[in-house]
Amino acid sequence: MERPAEEAAAEPAQAKPAAASADERPSGAFHVHDNGGRPFKVEVQWPGPKAEVQVFKSLQYDGGELPSYEDRACVSFYAESVLVGRCPHHGAVFDGNSILLHVGGLKYVFIGVL
Repeated sequence: MERPAEEAAAEPAQAKPAAASADERPSGAFHVHDNGGRPFKVEVQWPGPKAEVQVFKSLQYDGGELPSYEDRACVSFYAESVLVGRCPHHGAVFDGNSILLHVGGLKYVFIGVL
């Protein structure tokens, strides 16, 4: 049995799933999570077909919203694709809680806390 159009239109649109299309290229700064701390900041840019990914370590956390990070990246990668962890329960503020880089072939780099 079909529902009336008004009833169907009143329902909220489904959120985009965490498994985004292969064409998505996440970019910007993401903060890796660890029990309330943010031990790493990951910056992703797409100057060409591969992403430039830089990882920065946090300095001493002073209790603010986000810690300060080192000025220079502790490690850098070029990645064919970037998979950003998402937390549907907390929304976009928790995007980047962990990150998986596909650097080529069967090689992947996990950025997060185990």
